[in-house]
Amino acid sequence: MIPIYISSHGFGHMTRCLAIIEQILETTDKEVYIASGETQVQFAMAYLARFSVRVTYNAILTDVGLVNEDGSLAVNKDALTEELTSYIYNFDKVVKNEVDFLKSKDVNCVLTDISCIGIDVAKHLGVSSIGVTNFTWLEQYSFLGLDQTILDFFESKYSMMDHVLLYDLATDEFIKFITKHNINVLDKIGLVTRPIDLQKIRHLKLRYEKPVFVSFGKSTSMETLHINYDGTIISTMGTHVEVNENGRHIELMHSTLDTQNFIAASELVISKAGWGTIAEAIVAGVPLVLVEREGVLEDMHHIELLKKENLCISVKEKDLKHIDINQLRIDVMKLKKDKKRNNTVNVVKAILGV
Repeated sequence: MIPIYISSHGFGHMTRCLAIIEQILETTDKEVYIASGETQVQFAMAYLARFSVRVTYNAILTDVGLVNEDGSLAVNKDALTEELTSYIYNFDKVVKNEVDFLKSKDVNCVLTDISCIGIDVAKHLGVSSIGVTNFTWLEQYSFLGLDQTILDFFESKYSMMDHVLLYDLATDEFIKFITKHNINVLDKIGLVTRPIDLQKIRHLKLRYEKPVFVSFGKSTSMETLHINYDGTIISTMGTHVEVNENGRHIELMHSTLDTQNFIAASELVISKAGWGTIAEAIVAGVPLVLVEREGVLEDMHHIELLKKENLCISVKEKDLKHIDINQLRIDVMKLKKDKKRNNTVNVVKAILGV
Protein backbone atom coordinates (compact mmCIF):
# COMPACT_ATOMS: atom_id res chain seq x y z
CA MET A 1 0.00 0.00 0.00
CA ILE A 2 1.14 3.54 -0.82
CA PRO A 3 -0.23 6.13 1.62
CA ILE A 4 -0.40 9.72 0.39
CA TYR A 5 -1.23 12.70 2.58
CA ILE A 6 -2.66 15.56 0.53
CA SER A 7 -3.24 19.13 1.64
CA SER A 8 -6.72 20.03 2.85
CA HIS A 9 -6.15 23.51 1.38
CA GLY A 10 -8.12 23.98 -1.83
CA PHE A 11 -8.11 21.48 -4.68
CA GLY A 12 -4.84 22.16 -6.52
CA HIS A 13 -2.84 19.76 -4.36
CA MET A 14 -5.47 17.07 -4.82
CA THR A 15 -5.70 17.40 -8.60
CA ARG A 16 -1.93 17.19 -9.13
CA CYS A 17 -1.78 14.19 -6.78
CA LEU A 18 -4.65 12.53 -8.64
CA ALA A 19 -2.52 12.63 -11.79
CA ILE A 20 0.12 10.57 -9.95
CA ILE A 21 -2.33 8.27 -8.19
CA GLU A 22 -4.21 7.51 -11.42
CA GLN A 23 -0.93 6.58 -13.11
CA ILE A 24 0.04 4.29 -10.21
CA LEU A 25 -3.33 2.53 -10.29
CA GLU A 26 -3.32 2.14 -14.07
CA THR A 27 0.21 0.73 -14.33
CA THR A 28 0.60 -1.34 -11.13
CA ASP A 29 -1.49 -3.58 -8.90
CA LYS A 30 -0.69 -1.54 -5.78
CA GLU A 31 -3.26 -0.28 -3.32
CA VAL A 32 -3.37 3.41 -2.38
CA TYR A 33 -4.43 5.12 0.84
CA ILE A 34 -5.54 8.76 0.48
CA ALA A 35 -5.83 11.08 3.47
CA SER A 36 -7.07 14.63 2.91
CA GLY A 37 -9.90 17.04 3.80
CA GLU A 38 -13.49 15.88 3.51
CA THR A 39 -14.36 17.78 0.31
CA GLN A 40 -11.05 16.78 -1.29
CA VAL A 41 -11.67 13.12 -0.42
CA GLN A 42 -15.17 13.26 -1.91
CA PHE A 43 -13.69 14.64 -5.13
CA ALA A 44 -11.01 11.91 -5.21
CA MET A 45 -13.58 9.17 -4.62
CA ALA A 46 -15.59 10.33 -7.61
CA TYR A 47 -12.52 10.79 -9.82
CA LEU A 48 -11.06 7.36 -8.96
CA ALA A 49 -14.37 5.50 -8.80
CA ARG A 50 -13.24 2.84 -11.28
CA PHE A 51 -10.40 1.88 -8.89
CA SER A 52 -12.58 1.78 -5.76
CA VAL A 53 -11.51 -1.73 -4.66
CA ARG A 54 -7.86 -0.65 -4.49
CA VAL A 55 -8.20 2.75 -2.84
CA THR A 56 -8.87 3.49 0.84
CA TYR A 57 -9.83 6.99 1.97
CA ASN A 58 -9.72 8.91 5.22
CA ALA A 59 -11.14 12.42 5.65
CA ILE A 60 -8.95 14.32 8.13
CA LEU A 61 -7.50 17.80 8.41
CA THR A 62 -4.09 17.13 6.88
CA ASP A 63 -3.04 20.78 7.04
CA VAL A 64 -4.44 24.29 7.26
CA GLY A 65 -2.71 25.97 4.34
CA LEU A 66 -3.84 29.59 4.16
CA VAL A 67 -6.99 31.34 5.37
CA ASN A 68 -8.31 34.19 3.21
CA GLU A 69 -10.19 37.32 4.16
CA ASP A 70 -13.89 37.10 3.30
CA GLY A 71 -14.49 38.13 -0.31
CA SER A 72 -10.78 38.45 -1.05
CA LEU A 73 -7.61 36.58 -1.96
CA ALA A 74 -5.72 38.33 0.88
CA VAL A 75 -4.56 36.19 3.82
CA ASN A 76 -6.23 36.65 7.21
CA LYS A 77 -3.23 36.21 9.54
CA ASP A 78 -5.22 36.20 12.78
CA ALA A 79 -7.63 33.52 11.59
CA LEU A 80 -4.75 31.52 10.13
CA THR A 81 -2.82 31.64 13.43
CA GLU A 82 -5.89 30.46 15.33
CA GLU A 83 -6.44 27.49 13.02
CA LEU A 84 -2.73 26.55 13.05
CA THR A 85 -2.67 26.61 16.86
CA SER A 86 -5.54 24.13 16.93
CA TYR A 87 -3.89 21.98 14.24
CA ILE A 88 -0.63 21.78 16.21
CA TYR A 89 -2.48 20.94 19.45
CA ASN A 90 -4.22 17.94 17.79
CA PHE A 91 -1.26 16.86 15.65
CA ASP A 92 0.12 13.98 17.76
CA LYS A 93 -3.33 12.44 18.24
CA VAL A 94 -3.99 12.48 14.48
CA VAL A 95 -0.59 10.92 13.75
CA LYS A 96 -1.18 8.15 16.30
CA ASN A 97 -4.51 7.24 14.70
CA GLU A 98 -2.86 7.09 11.28
CA VAL A 99 0.02 4.94 12.52
CA ASP A 100 -2.37 2.56 14.28
CA PHE A 101 -4.25 2.05 11.00
CA LEU A 102 -1.20 1.67 8.74
CA LYS A 103 1.13 -0.40 10.92
CA SER A 104 -0.56 -3.64 9.82
CA LYS A 105 -0.30 -2.70 6.13
CA ASP A 106 2.57 -3.41 3.74
CA VAL A 107 3.93 0.14 3.46
CA ASN A 108 7.33 0.88 1.85
CA CYS A 109 7.10 4.68 1.74
CA VAL A 110 4.72 7.53 2.50
CA LEU A 111 4.03 10.37 0.06
CA THR A 112 3.02 13.86 1.09
CA ASP A 113 1.89 17.02 -0.71
CA ILE A 114 2.71 18.72 1.57
CA SER A 115 1.26 17.73 4.95
CA CYS A 116 3.58 17.26 7.92
CA ILE A 117 1.36 14.41 9.07
CA GLY A 118 2.68 12.13 6.31
CA ILE A 119 6.27 12.80 7.35
CA ASP A 120 5.58 12.01 11.01
CA VAL A 121 3.63 8.87 10.11
CA ALA A 122 6.54 7.62 7.99
CA LYS A 123 8.97 8.12 10.87
CA HIS A 124 6.77 6.15 13.25
CA LEU A 125 6.39 3.35 10.69
CA GLY A 126 10.14 3.27 10.00
CA VAL A 127 9.75 3.90 6.25
CA SER A 128 10.84 6.69 3.89
CA SER A 129 8.85 9.87 3.47
CA ILE A 130 8.72 11.55 0.06
CA GLY A 131 7.58 15.12 -0.38
CA VAL A 132 6.13 15.66 -3.85
CA THR A 133 6.04 19.43 -4.06
CA ASN A 134 7.56 22.78 -4.97
CA PHE A 135 7.29 24.36 -1.50
CA THR A 136 6.37 23.81 2.15
CA TRP A 137 4.00 25.85 4.28
CA LEU A 138 7.01 26.85 6.40
CA GLU A 139 8.24 29.32 3.77
CA GLN A 140 4.73 30.75 3.43
CA TYR A 141 4.29 31.20 7.19
CA SER A 142 7.75 32.70 7.59
CA PHE A 143 7.01 35.18 4.78
CA LEU A 144 3.79 36.17 6.56
CA GLY A 145 5.69 36.74 9.81
CA LEU A 146 3.72 34.24 11.90
CA ASP A 147 4.66 33.46 15.50
CA GLN A 148 8.05 31.76 15.94
CA THR A 149 6.45 28.87 17.86
CA ILE A 150 4.45 28.00 14.74
CA LEU A 151 7.50 28.32 12.49
CA ASP A 152 9.59 26.10 14.80
CA PHE A 153 6.91 23.39 14.73
CA PHE A 154 6.77 23.26 10.93
CA GLU A 155 10.55 23.39 10.55
CA SER A 156 10.98 20.48 12.96
CA LYS A 157 8.46 18.39 11.02
CA TYR A 158 9.49 19.25 7.45
CA SER A 159 13.18 18.76 8.27
CA MET A 160 12.46 15.05 8.89
CA MET A 161 11.53 14.51 5.22
CA ASP A 162 13.77 11.85 3.68
CA HIS A 163 13.28 12.62 -0.03
CA VAL A 164 11.79 15.26 -2.30
CA LEU A 165 10.44 14.97 -5.82
CA LEU A 166 10.86 18.57 -6.87
CA TYR A 167 8.34 20.23 -9.15
CA ASP A 168 9.13 23.15 -11.45
CA LEU A 169 8.69 26.64 -9.94
CA ALA A 170 10.10 25.59 -6.56
CA THR A 171 10.72 28.57 -4.30
CA ASP A 172 14.28 29.66 -3.56
CA GLU A 173 13.50 29.38 0.15
CA PHE A 174 12.47 25.75 -0.27
CA ILE A 175 15.67 24.94 -2.15
CA LYS A 176 17.67 26.47 0.71
CA PHE A 177 15.63 24.46 3.22
CA ILE A 178 16.35 21.22 1.35
CA THR A 179 20.08 21.98 1.39
CA LYS A 180 20.11 23.08 5.05
CA HIS A 181 18.51 19.83 6.24
CA ASN A 182 20.26 17.47 3.79
CA ILE A 183 17.01 16.24 2.27
CA ASN A 184 17.64 14.02 -0.73
CA VAL A 185 16.26 15.27 -4.05
CA LEU A 186 15.16 12.11 -5.85
CA ASP A 187 14.50 13.96 -9.08
CA LYS A 188 13.52 17.31 -10.56
CA ILE A 189 10.25 16.38 -12.18
CA GLY A 190 8.92 19.36 -14.08
CA LEU A 191 5.12 19.51 -14.35
CA VAL A 192 2.38 16.94 -13.77
CA THR A 193 -1.28 17.17 -14.78
CA ARG A 194 -4.28 14.94 -15.12
CA PRO A 195 -4.60 13.56 -18.66
CA ILE A 196 -6.67 15.54 -21.15
CA ASP A 197 -9.34 14.13 -23.46
CA LEU A 198 -8.80 15.50 -26.98
CA GLN A 199 -12.28 14.48 -28.12
CA LYS A 200 -13.91 16.32 -25.22
CA ILE A 201 -11.75 19.38 -25.85
CA ARG A 202 -12.92 19.49 -29.47
CA HIS A 203 -16.51 19.18 -28.25
CA LEU A 204 -16.09 22.03 -25.75
CA LYS A 205 -14.56 24.31 -28.38
CA LEU A 206 -17.53 23.66 -30.67
CA ARG A 207 -20.08 24.10 -27.88
CA TYR A 208 -18.75 27.32 -26.34
CA GLU A 209 -17.85 30.41 -28.35
CA LYS A 210 -14.39 31.84 -27.56
CA PRO A 211 -14.20 30.21 -24.10
CA VAL A 212 -12.17 31.88 -21.33
CA PHE A 213 -11.52 29.98 -18.09
CA VAL A 214 -11.70 32.02 -14.86
CA SER A 215 -10.90 30.46 -11.49
CA PHE A 216 -9.56 31.58 -8.13
CA GLY A 217 -9.79 28.21 -6.44
CA LYS A 218 -12.76 26.16 -5.27
CA SER A 219 -11.94 27.12 -1.66
CA THR A 220 -12.08 30.85 -2.43
CA SER A 221 -15.00 33.24 -2.09
CA MET A 222 -14.57 36.59 -3.83
CA GLU A 223 -16.66 39.62 -4.66
CA THR A 224 -18.48 39.54 -8.00
CA LEU A 225 -16.31 40.08 -11.07
CA HIS A 226 -17.75 42.26 -13.83
CA ILE A 227 -16.50 41.00 -17.17
CA ASN A 228 -16.77 42.70 -20.53
CA TYR A 229 -16.74 39.96 -23.16
CA ASP A 230 -18.97 38.73 -25.97
CA GLY A 231 -17.74 35.13 -25.73
CA THR A 232 -18.12 32.46 -23.02
CA ILE A 233 -16.77 32.76 -19.49
CA ILE A 234 -16.30 29.39 -17.81
CA SER A 235 -15.78 29.73 -14.06
CA THR A 236 -15.42 27.44 -11.06
CA MET A 237 -17.63 27.74 -8.00
CA GLY A 238 -16.48 30.42 -5.58
CA THR A 239 -15.72 32.69 -8.53
CA HIS A 240 -18.77 34.95 -8.87
CA VAL A 241 -19.09 36.40 -12.36
CA GLU A 242 -21.33 38.94 -14.03
CA VAL A 243 -20.96 39.12 -17.84
CA ASN A 244 -22.22 41.87 -20.16
CA GLU A 245 -25.42 41.18 -22.11
CA ASN A 246 -23.60 39.90 -25.21
CA GLY A 247 -21.58 37.36 -23.23
CA ARG A 248 -22.34 33.94 -21.77
CA HIS A 249 -21.42 32.54 -18.36
CA ILE A 250 -21.04 28.85 -17.50
CA GLU A 251 -20.35 27.92 -13.85
CA LEU A 252 -18.77 24.51 -13.26
CA MET A 253 -20.03 22.62 -10.23
CA HIS A 254 -17.74 21.29 -7.49
CA SER A 255 -18.52 17.85 -8.89
CA THR A 256 -16.89 18.65 -12.26
CA LEU A 257 -14.07 16.09 -12.42
CA ASP A 258 -12.18 17.29 -15.48
CA THR A 259 -11.51 21.02 -15.20
CA GLN A 260 -8.23 20.32 -17.02
CA ASN A 261 -10.27 19.72 -20.21
CA PHE A 262 -12.07 23.05 -19.84
CA ILE A 263 -8.71 24.77 -19.35
CA ALA A 264 -7.26 23.06 -22.43
CA ALA A 265 -10.29 24.09 -24.52
CA SER A 266 -10.02 27.75 -23.51
CA GLU A 267 -8.39 30.65 -25.35
CA LEU A 268 -7.22 32.20 -22.09
CA VAL A 269 -6.97 31.34 -18.38
CA ILE A 270 -7.40 33.97 -15.66
CA SER A 271 -6.47 32.55 -12.28
CA LYS A 272 -4.73 32.99 -8.97
CA ALA A 273 -1.18 31.70 -9.33
CA GLY A 274 -1.78 28.20 -7.94
CA TRP A 275 0.65 25.56 -9.17
CA GLY A 276 -1.97 23.10 -10.43
CA THR A 277 -3.83 25.52 -12.70
CA ILE A 278 -0.53 26.90 -14.00
CA ALA A 279 0.69 23.41 -14.86
CA GLU A 280 -2.53 22.44 -16.64
CA ALA A 281 -2.54 25.64 -18.69
CA ILE A 282 1.15 25.44 -19.67
CA VAL A 283 0.98 21.74 -20.61
CA ALA A 284 -2.07 22.54 -22.77
CA GLY A 285 -0.42 25.64 -24.26
CA VAL A 286 -3.11 28.07 -23.04
CA PRO A 287 -2.08 31.70 -22.27
CA LEU A 288 -2.11 32.67 -18.58
CA VAL A 289 -3.24 35.82 -16.79
CA LEU A 290 -2.30 35.44 -13.11
CA VAL A 291 -3.48 37.48 -10.14
CA GLU A 292 -0.83 39.02 -7.90
CA ARG A 293 -1.28 38.19 -4.20
CA GLU A 294 1.55 40.10 -2.58
CA GLY A 295 1.01 38.38 0.77
CA VAL A 296 1.52 34.88 -0.70
CA LEU A 297 5.16 33.97 -1.32
CA GLU A 298 4.53 31.00 -3.64
CA ASP A 299 2.17 32.91 -5.92
CA MET A 300 4.48 35.89 -6.38
CA HIS A 301 7.40 33.54 -7.00
CA HIS A 302 5.42 31.67 -9.68
CA ILE A 303 4.55 34.92 -11.44
CA GLU A 304 8.12 36.19 -11.33
CA LEU A 305 9.55 32.99 -12.84
CA LEU A 306 6.85 32.65 -15.49
CA LYS A 307 7.26 36.27 -16.57
CA LYS A 308 10.99 35.64 -17.04
CA GLU A 309 10.06 32.77 -19.37
CA ASN A 310 7.40 34.92 -21.09
CA LEU A 311 4.70 32.42 -20.09
CA CYS A 312 2.25 34.72 -18.30
CA ILE A 313 1.10 38.26 -17.69
CA SER A 314 -0.26 39.40 -14.33
CA VAL A 315 -2.92 41.70 -12.91
CA LYS A 316 -3.58 43.01 -9.40
CA GLU A 317 -6.61 41.82 -7.44
CA LYS A 318 -8.15 45.31 -7.53
CA ASP A 319 -8.14 45.15 -11.34
CA LEU A 320 -10.49 42.16 -11.28
CA LYS A 321 -13.57 44.23 -10.47
CA HIS A 322 -13.89 45.16 -14.14
CA ILE A 323 -12.16 42.84 -16.61
CA ASP A 324 -11.82 43.59 -20.33
CA ILE A 325 -11.16 40.19 -21.87
CA ASN A 326 -10.55 41.59 -25.34
CA GLN A 327 -7.68 43.72 -24.03
CA LEU A 328 -6.22 40.76 -22.16
CA ARG A 329 -6.38 38.66 -25.34
CA ILE A 330 -4.30 41.33 -27.07
CA ASP A 331 -1.85 41.49 -24.15
CA VAL A 332 -1.19 37.72 -24.12
CA MET A 333 -0.43 37.54 -27.84
CA LYS A 334 3.23 38.30 -27.01
CA LEU A 335 3.54 35.21 -24.77
CA LYS A 336 5.36 32.05 -25.82
CA LYS A 337 3.15 29.35 -27.32
CA ASP A 338 5.43 26.40 -26.50
CA LYS A 339 3.85 23.57 -24.51
CA LYS A 340 5.73 21.84 -21.71
CA ARG A 341 5.69 18.10 -21.12
CA ASN A 342 3.47 16.30 -18.62
CA ASN A 343 5.97 14.27 -16.55
CA THR A 344 3.54 12.15 -14.52
CA VAL A 345 5.00 8.87 -15.83
CA ASN A 346 8.53 9.76 -14.66
CA VAL A 347 7.23 10.83 -11.23
CA VAL A 348 5.63 7.42 -10.71
CA LYS A 349 8.81 5.64 -11.81
CA ALA A 350 10.77 7.61 -9.21
CA ILE A 351 8.25 6.79 -6.47
CA LEU A 352 8.20 3.07 -7.28
CA GLY A 353 12.01 3.03 -7.30
CA VAL A 354 12.31 4.05 -3.64
